[in-house]
Amino acid sequence: MTRLLKFAGLAGYLGVIAAALAFDVVPRLFWTVLLPLLPLAIVLMGFYRWRVICPLAALGTLGRSFPRKEQRRVPAWLERGFFLVTFGVLLAMLVLRLIATNGDGVWLAGLLIGAALAAVATNAVFTGKSWCNFICPVGLVERIYTEPASLADVQPTSRCVRCTACKRNCPDIDQENGYWKDLSSDTRRVAAYAFPGLVLGFYVYYWLRAGTWAAYFDGGWTTGGATTDLAFGPGFFFAPQVPAVVAATLTLVAFSAASLALFAALEAAIAPLYRGPDAAERRRHHVLALAAFSAFNAFYAFAGAPTLLRIGGGVRVAAFVAPVVATLFLVRRWGRTRVDYLQTRSVRTLLKRWRFEEAPPTTTAGVAAYVRGHENARRDQLEAYRDTIRDVVADGIVSLDERRLLDQLRESLAIDERDHQAIVDALDDEAQHLLTAEPMSVERRLQVDSYQRAFSQAVLDRAPAPVLEALRADWGIDQATHAQVTSSLRAAGGPLQESARRY
Repeated sequence: MTRLLKFAGLAGYLGVIAAALAFDVVPRLFWTVLLPLLPLAIVLMGFYRWRVICPLAALGTLGRSFPRKEQRRVPAWLERGFFLVTFGVLLAMLVLRLIATNGDGVWLAGLLIGAALAAVATNAVFTGKSWCNFICPVGLVERIYTEPASLADVQPTSRCVRCTACKRNCPDIDQENGYWKDLSSDTRRVAAYAFPGLVLGFYVYYWLRAGTWAAYFDGGWTTGGATTDLAFGPGFFFAPQVPAVVAATLTLVAFSAASLALFAALEAAIAPLYRGPDAAERRRHHVLALAAFSAFNAFYAFAGAPTLLRIGGGVRVAAFVAPVVATLFLVRRWGRTRVDYLQTRSVRTLLKRWRFEEAPPTTTAGVAAYVRGHENARRDQLEAYRDTIRDVVADGIVSLDERRLLDQLRESLAIDERDHQAIVDALDDEAQHLLTAEPMSVERRLQVDSYQRAFSQAVLDRAPAPVLEALRADWGIDQATHAQVTSSLRAAGGPLQESARRY
């Protein structure tokens, strides 16, 4: 089914390009029917399903197939500021819509082809899903509307078969982990808080240019071709001397800045309402949720209206569905905390070890309470907690804040200090070292583990040195990490000695 949906998405994307070149009605159908359905579909189907079937992501895989000498990651500045980069790309594309692509099939086809080529080129230069994670404007929209956890509760399905650690805190491996890791990022804050204003400013500009709302709602903007006057003609009805391209850009930037200021002020104003060591984190989380809620409703107050107005009852249906969906994802994310996330991971481990005749409770808290109430589950509790500590170390959750959250999880599972210390002392030296050393992200751990398996098999197959070196470069493994992998494989009891013993 996944492959079928992925093929359908890709075929649909290419079909729109072909149709836009052949039929004048395609821009109207695309901008007032297909595009308005996209955010709703992403929210309802969930982050992971969308990442699998997204046509740009599928086209981007062509770039990953190009031969390369090394797996090159994006620059550090892009890793830090990708939220602002994707926001800037989205703003530029909206300006392009207002001055060229809205009603011109050739420009629409060119925009879609350009996006596809950009996806291929980005992934050809940089490793993994660099286009999806760092540049694609849809990536910003999908993260704002679905994080920390999608409305649809689905297991991760969009991770790469061969992970090259292209991104820290990769959402395709664990979306919620990525959200909590990036929560305090200033670039996330700026992009998410400015996003509602960007959405609203786009639609308000139709009025600012023509002086009447009919300029948007009558849908005439979907039928006019790209012209010099559209791009450089009068930009404001009250200031016709300002070119449209400048006026559109100023409008989107001004509304984005106003939105950023509004939500930043809201975050500061509600600060006295929050108490406790995680007050700042909960406050930021709540304002991010409100910003996403506002943007979603602002979008559906306008999106698709020129076509919905021609369908009996269409506006009423949209006016009901959009707020309901927005409220559902607001309610789902509002009470979510980082402790809930860590507890959920621990409970998943407990469920895998479920040994009771009764069916497990349906809630995370219910499972934890049930296990605490049974003496014969004590060992399972300790094992689950031990596995959680190992997951925490592997994910790089070693800061003081993360350790505080681990303590809260320990309390929820009734793990006392003596048992906690016994579990830590029983870990091997490497695991104990990782608790205090520089953390390794979950993406890096997955990358190293998959490389170790591939390298071990290559050694057992007696692959020549050039092949082994090419394997290291293909996985993006540096020499220091390669040396650690080699040492681990050759250690007493390691995979190589175990294989030799069997044969």
